[in-house]
Amino acid sequence: MRNLVNLFILACTALCTQSVIAQSTRTHLPYSVGAFALGGMNIHSANFQKIPGYPNCCPTFTGGTGLGMHVGILGEYILQSGMSAGLRIGLTTLGAELSAREQSIRTTITTPTGTEQARIDHRVTASIANVFVEPQFVYEIVNGFSIMPSLPLCVSVKRRFDQVEQLADDQAGVFSTGLRTRNAFADQAIPDAPAFYPMASIAMRYDIPVAKHSTMLLSPELRFTMMIPRVSGSIDWRVSSVQAGVSLRYNPIEPPILRYDTVMHRDTVVEKSYDITAVKIERTRDSTYTEEIESGNNIVTYFTERWEWYTKTLPEKRPYFLEADMTLKATDSSGAEKDIFTVRIEEVVALTIQPLLPYIFFDENSDMLPERYTRLRAENTNAFAVNDVRKATALELYRQVLNIVGRRMTDRPQAMLTLTGCNQDMGPEKGNTALSKSRADNVRAYFEQVWKIDPARIKVRAQNLPNVPSSAKSQDGIDENRRVEMSSNDPEIFKNVVLLDTILRAESVSSLRFYPKVRSSVGVKEWSVRSELNDTVRIALQGTAMPADRLEWDVNRDLSRAPRDLQSVRIRFDVKDKLDSVRTVRQTFPVELVTRQDREKINDKYIDKYSLILYDFGTYTHTAAHQSMLQYIREHSTPKSVFTINGHTDRSGSADYNMMLSTKRAEYTAKALNVPLKNAKGYGKEQELYDNNYPEGRMYNRTVNIVVETPVE
Repeated sequence: MRNLVNLFILACTALCTQSVIAQSTRTHLPYSVGAFALGGMNIHSANFQKIPGYPNCCPTFTGGTGLGMHVGILGEYILQSGMSAGLRIGLTTLGAELSAREQSIRTTITTPTGTEQARIDHRVTASIANVFVEPQFVYEIVNGFSIMPSLPLCVSVKRRFDQVEQLADDQAGVFSTGLRTRNAFADQAIPDAPAFYPMASIAMRYDIPVAKHSTMLLSPELRFTMMIPRVSGSIDWRVSSVQAGVSLRYNPIEPPILRYDTVMHRDTVVEKSYDITAVKIERTRDSTYTEEIESGNNIVTYFTERWEWYTKTLPEKRPYFLEADMTLKATDSSGAEKDIFTVRIEEVVALTIQPLLPYIFFDENSDMLPERYTRLRAENTNAFAVNDVRKATALELYRQVLNIVGRRMTDRPQAMLTLTGCNQDMGPEKGNTALSKSRADNVRAYFEQVWKIDPARIKVRAQNLPNVPSSAKSQDGIDENRRVEMSSNDPEIFKNVVLLDTILRAESVSSLRFYPKVRSSVGVKEWSVRSELNDTVRIALQGTAMPADRLEWDVNRDLSRAPRDLQSVRIRFDVKDKLDSVRTVRQTFPVELVTRQDREKINDKYIDKYSLILYDFGTYTHTAAHQSMLQYIREHSTPKSVFTINGHTDRSGSADYNMMLSTKRAEYTAKALNVPLKNAKGYGKEQELYDNNYPEGRMYNRTVNIVVETPVE
């Protein structure tokens, strides 16, 4: 008992020493809630020889001790200053071990040396646990120190005991049963134990604030509790307990009365500008300091002091002028500059191989062929030729897929065509294989009615998702699963489309380099560099501020789309100032066109373009179709061929992931072609080749584009 009191005093002293929480002027609400946890010594006093109904030769059990706990939740309400009413609910354990030793004159045991009277240890181990409701009165004697009398009302949840009689450890021998124990009973109910009973308790505590404004209170507690009735109504057996521990209470404060006091400081600096549109006031710097001040009773003032610095710009007159000029240089592939006198243009044969995507995509819950697919009248099919669309992009060529397949099926009358209708298998299309079949039927109808394909050569299938579906985690993937997949027993039906064309290139010129010279008294509003190729005018470069000291124009990008009868290259440099005045500088260079017949004399080159498409989502390894294309490229290139390999992705996924994936696609392809990795580059999704808003556009964006330049021997 004395040790527990000393421990309580020591805990109070230590916590008081560590507490540095300032006293608050805030008003607290009259209630608090929290939890408590105490442990201590259970003291059992007794005067009985045995528990009724259980044999025991102990002369008398006089008492024993054990460890117990006292835990639960609490609430308190302030009645008046220094007085509160409280209520605690929780669990308490009151178990202990009662023991006694006797020198029995009635019991003789057998030992190795003969017989002798037994020394017997008698033990009763009680397990007692109660759920309690404890009305409590709290009286604060001095600031923070309180005493708390209470009358806990208990409901017993465990009233059990174990009993054993055992020969003392230093006692040799056994009982007549051959064992060292007798009268052993385990987990027995204590007879005549009350199921509901009161207890008497007295406690003291010391409150220590551990949070701002004393909203959290940590309280060391010391408590004495006594069970009013006996443990068993049949024998003299009583229980009391001394416990020590802590409670933690939350005592909220009333919302404070808020007041705001703000002081502003402003300072303005005036600057002059020759730009007549530069009338403006802008904040160049600011600083704010805020302090929370408590004053009076539950009043909080937020004092804010703010400084702002402004710059005011006013126009200043000066003489008006606008001057523009430019110098042009040509650069070769190494970046070396040279003067331009005549632009020598070479006509280069270009071989473009475009993979054909064998899918037709549909709108949600629709079986109608979308308008973006090019369709012909039956009377016009005889005039259709694939090479007529050689100027088209890969996506524009794909939009002709129904006619390309129709032409090939007509040219190869033994080929069979399989149309597999699919749906997104979710939402309005969930499990709707009838819609899948209707989509395939409409594609078949086009081949039969327009291209006059024998119905016996077309087989229709229907299923839900495609065999290799796109991810349904995004709307893009869902859209790609609404399709009809086309296949054939004849590989020629869906082979790559091979297109021959000629393009123009500036011989030995990689780019044109501009050195603009602009002076303006009022500032530049916009500028542009335009190329005039016969009647075709294109904006090569443009900007909305003063141009940089050096500009680069990829001239071959525009020449590739130039007319065959190109006679001159005209460059126009326009500058507009903020008064909308314009200055224009023009330079014209005659064109010397090297025709196809001159190619052998000037060591011309062939440019072949290839694409690898239909990568599985998130992969960079090659499919069987890719391997076939790569083998074709190896066979149609020479050791002198120069490769440019660019990898791309669609818009799905993060920018970093797509950059990594496109780079792996390009480098994996370079390794397959035994090309240096410096010739391979990934563009991620930053360079959108085709419209990502369409499923076919996204699939064609999942590509590796290969350009092969081979000198003509």
